Amino acid sequence: APLAVRSSAGGEDSAERSFAGLFDTVVRIHTPEDALAGAARCIASGRSSRVFEYAGTATPVSVGLVVQTMVKARAAGVCFTHDPAGQDGAILIEAVEGLGDKLVSGAVRPERWRIYRSGMGTWESRTEDTTNVLNEAIVEQIAAESSGFALEFGCPLDLEWALDRENRLWWLQA
Repeated sequence: APLAVRSSAGGEDSAERSFAGLFDTVVRIHTPEDALAGAARCIASGRSSRVFEYAGTATPVSVGLVVQTMVKARAAGVCFTHDPAGQDGAILIEAVEGLGDKLVSGAVRPERWRIYRSGMGTWESRTEDTTNVLNEAIVEQIAAESSGFALEFGCPLDLEWALDRENRLWWLQA
């Protein structure tokens, strides 16, 4: 099956910083040679000018790798277990059709959902958009599972996910 080589650096997403989108990810890898080239590209992204500028240093950032089987995604996105803009305590979900690289690169505007836990313990979801990527049932599943992860880790999380063609939810990175 095709592979994805994803970057993962120590402190990449910490209380002080979020390097989201600064390190490279290489998708749709089919050969060992392409996997090695993808790994080299991801590691080299720790020495990019955008990383130096964001980190405020000329010291390269060490980049680890995660190699994953590609999910044949019908939709993908990010989930913030607590609104990163601080507007309120909503879970924020952003989704695009297909792979999430279009979202994290800023190439397309995502469908956005805000999800709240009601006083009765149920989920209430709202979207600003015409919904054609996700439906309320899937949004509530993403919210429930991500909320459980945040409780387990004891802090808000920034999670990447994908839905395959059978609408199975895959958690890709936290």
